[in-house]
Parts: sequence; C-alpha cells; structure tokens
Amino acid sequence: ILALLGWNDGTEKEIFSMKELIDAFSLERIHKAGAKFDPDKAKWINEQYLRKEDSANIAKRWLEQLKENKDINSSILTPDYVKTTVSLLKEKIQFENQLWENGSYLFIAPVTYDDTVLSKKWNADAITFFNGLIPVFRSLNEWAAAPIEAALKDHAAKSGINPGSMMQLFRILLSGRSGGAALFEMAALFGKDETCKRIESALHHIATNIPS
Repeated sequence: ILALLGWNDGTEKEIFSMKELIDAFSLERIHKAGAKFDPDKAKWINEQYLRKEDSANIAKRWLEQLKENKDINSSILTPDYVKTTVSLLKEKIQFENQLWENGSYLFIAPVTYDDTVLSKKWNADAITFFNGLIPVFRSLNEWAAAPIEAALKDHAAKSGINPGSMMQLFRILLSGRSGGAALFEMAALFGKDETCKRIESALHHIATNIPS
C-alpha cells in the first residue's frame, strides 16, 4: 500500500509480490501530486494478500493461539483441522485477527442461536425434518460435503419439503449463526458425531426457548 501511494506501474494492477514490485518500480512513474491514504483500500489490499497466502502458514500461526484457549477440546487442534478452518474463513475476513470472531463456532459448539431468524422460520415441519435428518446422517457411509448435501436434499424430497427452506436453519443449528463458513464443508469438518450432537443440542434449545 505504501508503494502505491504516489506511484503505479502504468496499469490497473494493485496486487504485487515483492519481486514484482521491485521489478516494476521506477522513479519516472512517481506522481507529483500529493498522495492520499485510503484506509478502505488498505483493508482490501490486505484481504487480497490474505487470500493468496497458503492456509497452512496462517494455520500454523493461529494454532499457537488456539492452544491457549481452554474452552476448546484439544483433540481437534491438529494442523489439518485448523488449516481447514482457515480455508473456510479466509474469504470472509480482512485480517488474521478476525479469524476467531468469525469462526469460533468451528471450535466450540454454540449455546445461543440466532433467535431472530428462528422465530420467523422455525415451525413444525422444521422440527420433524431435523429430527428425521439425524438418523439419515448417522447412516451415511461417506462423510464429506457432497454426500452430506445429497442426503439432506434427498431427505427433504422424501419429506415433501423444499430443501432451500431448511438450509439457513441447518446452518443455525450447527453454528448458532445465520451466516458463515460454507455449510456442507463445515459439517464435513465437524464429523458425523459432532454434527449430529450439534443438531440434537440445538433442537433441545429450540424446544425450550422458541415456540413452534
């Protein structure tokens, strides 16, 4: 961002590697007019570099911080698990220090849920659908994003329900939030047992707190 204050390479390019920047830089292309720092542009540029960085490198740094959190089950704090969480989250953040804020639910099951959405969308069909989805999930032989999605849609078809009407609710049951990481990739990350446990816990919470 500092290099682009008062200079450009004569093109619209704004993202450079260090080598590209060194090779492209010339005194002749320095602007004579005063430069203005744009905080929003700086955030955008940082976001682009973050997306390009290898998730494993980010995960290695973040893992050391996560190990200090005693609320996280240490058994999931593996390089592969954390790398996957970074891959799911880094398209949605601008700085590494936003990882936890945007993805704490990937490590700790929610105890609160987006009641604003639930109060509008939760109904008897949803209760029946998700209670029936648990055994469907438990019977899956392959636990990965594609078969999880297929199983949910097949269960919806057999239940006479539009699967799209259940997607946001499924997300809330898993994460407590109405938005976030890619839904079926998130379920795949959690594993079969954790996914089913989260659905069961959410159903209990909703039965206690949200009128059907």
